[in-house]
Amino acid sequence: MNYKALILDLDGTVYVDGKPIKDIVSKLNKFKEEGNKLIYLSNNTTVSRSVYYDKLSKLGLNVSDGEVVTPITIAGAYLNKKYKKGYTVGTKSFIKELRESFKIEQDSEDPEFVLITFDNEVTYEKLKIACQLINNGVPYYITHIDLACPSEKGPIPDCGAIALLVESVTKKKPRTDFGKPSNEMVAHIASLISDIPKAKVLMVGDRLYTDIALGNKLGIQTLLVLTGESNFEDINDHKNHHFLVDHCSETLADFMEGNEFAL
Repeated sequence: MNYKALILDLDGTVYVDGKPIKDIVSKLNKFKEEGNKLIYLSNNTTVSRSVYYDKLSKLGLNVSDGEVVTPITIAGAYLNKKYKKGYTVGTKSFIKELRESFKIEQDSEDPEFVLITFDNEVTYEKLKIACQLINNGVPYYITHIDLACPSEKGPIPDCGAIALLVESVTKKKPRTDFGKPSNEMVAHIASLISDIPKAKVLMVGDRLYTDIALGNKLGIQTLLVLTGESNFEDINDHKNHHFLVDHCSETLADFMEGNEFAL
């Protein structure tokens, strides 16, 4: 495999429901040991980045500081420049990192913004407060646009689905999002691979509209794996004609063995 850097989605690409797909752990560790670069890039905002580092380490992956990127990396830096307090529909873990790493406090009474995330602790009360604030003119943002998160029992609601509920109620659209394939995320990832020729970088994921779209915006090679949301037929669906898929494989592990589909 003639690449010097892999940008890897996690859910549905490296693992599903926390279980590694085939022997991907040993293959990624070998890739890194050979002096290559790994970036683990997830749109999942249910947990903090520190939890991801712990999770990947427990799976057996040799993961180093700076290799894990999530929308909180981008959202925290962006919001910190503009605001001091906001109301976040998010997990306790996400809100804690927003406060500790980016000095943004949670405030439901007089917030400067509303942030919608993939919140698997979501309640009706949280959604009600968010909608009332947005109705009253508070600007809002979403961490990412994913409609569903893959699981062993099929897709489950993600941030995009929660955000659509809020948008349908308030009739207002978010200012922007911070995940794949937003311009904010593109700029951040581009800065991490600036020293590597684009032809030597591969974006790997299971979604066309986030993972493959990000790779296209970065101008790098893309690999669609079939262990998450997308299937092979999606590539040739006319509604997806604007996504450029360079490679397709059942799994990332298969691709690293040289077993890929012809497109």
